[in-house]
Amino acid sequence: MTIVERSATDALVERDEPLAQLHKAFGDAAAGRGRLILVSGEAGVGKTSLVRRFCDELPAGTTVLWGGCDALATPRPLGPFLEIAESSHAGFPGAALGPWSASHDVAATLLERGACREALVVVVEDVHWADEGTLDVVRLLARKTESTSSLVIVTYRDDELARDHPLRIALGDVSTAAAVERLPVRPLSRDGVARLADQLGANVDTAWHLTSGNPFYVTELLAYGAGHVPATVRDLVLARMAQLGPQATAVVEATSIAPPALDAGLLLAVCGEAADSVDECLASGILQSGEGGVSFRHELSRAAVEESLSPA
Repeated sequence: MTIVERSATDALVERDEPLAQLHKAFGDAAAGRGRLILVSGEAGVGKTSLVRRFCDELPAGTTVLWGGCDALATPRPLGPFLEIAESSHAGFPGAALGPWSASHDVAATLLERGACREALVVVVEDVHWADEGTLDVVRLLARKTESTSSLVIVTYRDDELARDHPLRIALGDVSTAAAVERLPVRPLSRDGVARLADQLGANVDTAWHLTSGNPFYVTELLAYGAGHVPATVRDLVLARMAQLGPQATAVVEATSIAPPALDAGLLLAVCGEAADSVDECLASGILQSGEGGVSFRHELSRAAVEESLSPA
């Protein structure tokens, strides 16, 4: 979907501050001081919900162009901008845009739209899956959008970026651009989880322990009940695991049966040479590193992997 439809949604929990930052950025853009906001956070933390709520709250008549990257083995060239152009209501010159288009031409078209007095909001979602051409458009917009009336919102997962990920390099390239602001979306606090759990009469301590405040995990857990790993969560976790190599998979599986964490010595003893694949596990977002060794980001993810193991 490219043009965001306005609709009533439930109240977001603990999102007042990031919403306020987005509205301030929109005010700057409307005054001719364009902004590019990098919205980051782990999978399921609510980046899309936040941006959709912000768009719902914009003044009537505000133009919102919305495109996203897809989780494809071969990223679609300029995917989010083609999605925008393919909308018959976006007012974007789609006939002049195709997968063959140059990144600077795409950026120039958006900048030209943003040069009008009317504020323009452009949302580019999930750029951790972006092709190089899309990242180049983001680089150009970061450098040049400050002199326009555009607010560009770029979302991405920051829990699965290896050091050499193309997005990591692009983020470094735009880090000094005057128009760029960062907006990290954090997991819910225990109080935030309690607000959701209380609505359904669920046990707060259990919900907090299993989810570590991830809103997607919390809502799915409350819908399915704490006695089972929700199918949606299991599918998400196992899909991530399927992208790991055999040695990294062995590390994740070993960590799932050694809660709360697997320290360096035990990791080497249990996994042998596979222990060298820890960095791959961390880059996938499944595991995290702490004082006690490597562990799962969420207990619910650990339970999903443990349940998937074949009996010895």
